[in-house]
Amino acid sequence: MEIVMWADLQCPFCLVGEANLQNAIRELGLEDQVKLDIKSYEVHRPQDGEGDKEMLQIFQDKEGFTKEGAIAHIADINKMEKEEAGIIMDFGKCHESTDFDAHRLYKYAMDHGKGKVVRDLLHQAYFIDHKVLADIHTLLEIWSYVKI
Repeated sequence: MEIVMWADLQCPFCLVGEANLQNAIRELGLEDQVKLDIKSYEVHRPQDGEGDKEMLQIFQDKEGFTKEGAIAHIADINKMEKEEAGIIMDFGKCHESTDFDAHRLYKYAMDHGKGKVVRDLLHQAYFIDHKVLADIHTLLEIWSYVKI
């Protein structure tokens, strides 16, 4: 069976969906029967900036949240990530940017059998290390680590 999923690299809801789907496949013992094909879906566009603002500020500026509302929303996202994906993060410190080149790196890695490793490293860079996925240095660091 092949499952096709569309996901953005910076979307916490996509990350939870991926984790839940992978956990379900594992819990059902279907790893050898399911091919998961994760396609790139870019939520963040060039006009969203190049990572110069943290999500706390973006929720206020772009989404119209009050500071208190943004803090509460981020707390809900952090709780969801911890409970559903087992990831401890502070989404408020993540920097929204275009991730077009990050998706290109992921696609290249998929074509060379290293897609999962690169996707995991991109998620680590963005959600945990608060790196900007539009930053060429971040992408080069991942590329050189994987040695594609």
